[in-house]
Amino acid sequence: MTFVARRAFGRARAQPFSDAPLSALWERLSGRLGSESATMELKWMREEVRTRRSVASVTAITSPIRKREDMEWEVGELRKMVDRRLKGEPLQYILGSQPFGPITIKTRAPTLIPRPETEDWTIRLAALLEERFPVRGGGGVLRMLDLCTGTGCIPILISHLRSQAGGITAAYGVDISTKAVLLARENATDQSLTLSSGIASHDGDPEGECYGRFNRGHRTRNVIGAGATDGAQRSSFDVIRANIFQENFAQEVLSGMGLPFDVITSNPPYIPLDEYERLPNSVREWEDRRALLGDLPTHKSGGDSSNGRGLAFYHRIAEIVSTDGVLGANGVVALEVGHTQAEEVREILREVTGGVSATEVWKDPWAVPRVVVGYR
Repeated sequence: MTFVARRAFGRARAQPFSDAPLSALWERLSGRLGSESATMELKWMREEVRTRRSVASVTAITSPIRKREDMEWEVGELRKMVDRRLKGEPLQYILGSQPFGPITIKTRAPTLIPRPETEDWTIRLAALLEERFPVRGGGGVLRMLDLCTGTGCIPILISHLRSQAGGITAAYGVDISTKAVLLARENATDQSLTLSSGIASHDGDPEGECYGRFNRGHRTRNVIGAGATDGAQRSSFDVIRANIFQENFAQEVLSGMGLPFDVITSNPPYIPLDEYERLPNSVREWEDRRALLGDLPTHKSGGDSSNGRGLAFYHRIAEIVSTDGVLGANGVVALEVGHTQAEEVREILREVTGGVSATEVWKDPWAVPRVVVGYR
């Protein structure tokens, strides 16, 4: 799994900090990360600290004493951030956000951090959807389902990009993790989506194991267009806590969403166990194992999908896609895959009856086969 700490522009200069406290922090970071990464990360940390300070501050800094106190506070906050970084915590969790296309997605452990390769294909998918469901051609409301939604970055970005052209999206996200569902809700609100008052609860496990008993959890609706009272239709994003391996998932969960969907997306767990064990500690120790590991200990779906190749979720998603009435007549499926999985996942989609009729593979900016796209 590709992991890029933060979006970078250009090459950083060595030791750009003249203040002794900042220079000392840079020295500590560069010893672990190298000079260029240390320079960029410390600058990003400083920007974040100053942003937080400006939000919290009521009055402007006017006196030398206040300026000195503010600098001491800034260095203290930076020292905390550097300490966290040197312990292996991902930068995105420390800063609390990650750029994702033209928007910023809030990040918080242990929910999976949005990756640049996911950003790349999401933007490409938005362009494809505009071709198949053109906003200006009266394409109506685009109905979208995102399985294993995590931060909600994929449907939120799709909704944002279509809204720029005046389009309306009815998006749904499903995730097993309560923390992910709550974070996706926050991201929906942060991107000018308004949280409605209704929250429906269903009986089931609390924050249970991925392989445990099914839980429909909490369902919430976020509606684009804050404070709209004109009765006009608005884009929406529902986030539901559920286990996609539950038998009759389509009938018990998806049927309440108003089928069919025009597009189904997923960046599911896809890392094989042996590869997972070799991931950097910054990934294994901080990001949710359930969002990464594509092999399940036991499940009833997919035949040979328990053989250690990280394909369990693709077999299950293919079953869901092929369920009668789930994918629309002109529907699109887009699944992110591991670096060696594209052809196997492509075959999984082809094998199911009633699923897709054509497939293709998209490469990421690093020429890695990264997305399998299926067409109804």
